[in-house]
Amino acid sequence: MERYLKYAVDFACGKLTFDEFELLFLQHPEIWDRVQDLLTEELRQNSEHPFWSRSNRMRLESSNFSIRGAALAFGWDEYGKRVAHGLISDLVEYTFPEIQRRDPPEQALDALLEKLGMEDLGGAEVDALVEEILLEGIGITPAKERNRILKQRLKESFHLKLRKKPGWVQEPEWPMGEQSPMEFLAREQEGSLVRYRFRDVDTGLEKTVEQYD
Repeated sequence: MERYLKYAVDFACGKLTFDEFELLFLQHPEIWDRVQDLLTEELRQNSEHPFWSRSNRMRLESSNFSIRGAALAFGWDEYGKRVAHGLISDLVEYTFPEIQRRDPPEQALDALLEKLGMEDLGGAEVDALVEEILLEGIGITPAKERNRILKQRLKESFHLKLRKKPGWVQEPEWPMGEQSPMEFLAREQEGSLVRYRFRDVDTGLEKTVEQYD
């Protein structure tokens, strides 16, 4: 299957989150051309086809039968996302009856981070970087190769050495240095107080994060 169409199929099958699919169609507008191709002339002429539910007919007629126009007519808020997923999934489902349609997962990136064994990499200062790195893996196949690439990139970005990780007792609070996430140095505990020491690899400045167990 051609890769741009596969993105739409994966979205319909619940293999991509709404945010992942949005990033993909912004990067690859060709996705909409491939989805548009599914609206064949034969389908348009077959008014009895199950695809032509009242909502699909109304939405497509109002957009001059543009799949992109109909899918994005309500923007990309919660309602708009559901409209887009419903329309695309209807087209994919009726074109490929063998697929199993599912709603997109809400926290796919968090699940991927955990699968990589990198759930310690997080916090207000670094979450945007972690998300950026994970989203770069969208479309890389097979999954084993994607995971290898992402894990290596995360290790390099966070200056990870061997298996040394904080083991947070609360939510992750990894600090950002001047140009990259700080390097984790050590974890020390006194009673319920846990201290995490980090160092900026560019400036040498150290920082301690405190949490209570």
